[in-house]
Amino acid sequence: MASSNDNSNEPLWVVVETNYPTNYGCNRGRNWSRAAMIVRSDRSRSDRTYPSRDEAVKAARAKRNRNDFFTDACAPDPNDSDYDSEDYEGSDDSYEYQFSNTDEPPWDSADLQNWDNDEEVRFEVMTVAEFEKQEADDAAYVRRERMRHQYEGTIEHVILGMQIKDAGRVFYTQPPSPNSIKAELEIFDYEVEDDGETEKKGNYVPKKVDIPPNASSIKSLMYKGGDAFQKYTRKFRWEKISEETEDAKAKDFEASGLLCILKACTSLEELHIQCTNFNTFISPVLLLKMQTAAPHLARTLKVLSIRSPLQLEPDALAWISDFERLERLDISDAFSAEFYQDNYDYDCDHRTMSRPYDDQMMECIRSLTHLKRLDLGYGDGESQRHLYNYMLGR
Repeated sequence: MASSNDNSNEPLWVVVETNYPTNYGCNRGRNWSRAAMIVRSDRSRSDRTYPSRDEAVKAARAKRNRNDFFTDACAPDPNDSDYDSEDYEGSDDSYEYQFSNTDEPPWDSADLQNWDNDEEVRFEVMTVAEFEKQEADDAAYVRRERMRHQYEGTIEHVILGMQIKDAGRVFYTQPPSPNSIKAELEIFDYEVEDDGETEKKGNYVPKKVDIPPNASSIKSLMYKGGDAFQKYTRKFRWEKISEETEDAKAKDFEASGLLCILKACTSLEELHIQCTNFNTFISPVLLLKMQTAAPHLARTLKVLSIRSPLQLEPDALAWISDFERLERLDISDAFSAEFYQDNYDYDCDHRTMSRPYDDQMMECIRSLTHLKRLDLGYGDGESQRHLYNYMLGR
């Protein structure tokens, strides 16, 4: 029989530390769901358990005072074994600490309002049973949310497939989807051939693209490039076009499989350009060569799709406007933060600051008088925040 002094049934206490993401700092504009906050937070309890809440609070206060997120915000605690009065000699007695040595948990570094923080820290005290219940509840909630998300995703995929089928239009996704509807002509220009000596000099010759006999009547084209296309476009990075250089830069289009096929497709209405390689940029010079090789595109082209992993140089948008009959422009996820200039002015409203694609985008939209649809991509909140912070103004 247990004695009256037996404390085995008394609850054990622990210190719980949670590192969680903010909605400011680099996360500015994020609105975390409960499930996302649970998954992205790092929550742990102390290895040591305490027989009373008071002892756990004392241990939690000591951990808080030593935490970098609470630096210079906590009053010294004489009860802390690491307290050294010499560390505080000569300090201003009138200094008001945000956290005292007698306050009760929870304590959250967010109360200090350091708006540059990407994450914050919260200290709590609870029983082992309470901690385990919260962990189990959070895990169950995340499982339910994942199941709901998967179910809604399946329904959305089925509905999207039906809509694509009913529309009957060319449709591509990255990565490829079973719902894709192919263009009349698909060109896969992946490989590069060389004559042995040219590659040593850094010159690359694309393999010849076969031009189909019915090229002049083809309405839709998918061109997917690889190494050959990337090496060809890389030659034009950062090049500027002036009246003196325009004619010279427009020549030598025979060196590209894309330009050769565009020249032959004189009735082309829909052009999709993709690339298997990252860091492949569409430059103003490349668009100039396209327009020189295939001047008919200014009259015939109605749909142009240049999607990630391809990336547009900002000035390329102005040259896209020369395809004056465009009704749909798909440049999903094709912007690059590489062109962002970090000349932040703390005295102005960052929401009104110019982004690298702003002027060129407005010029492009104003020029395309037949445009009915513009696709920018960046569908989720994180991607949109990145787009509007570094590439395109709202």
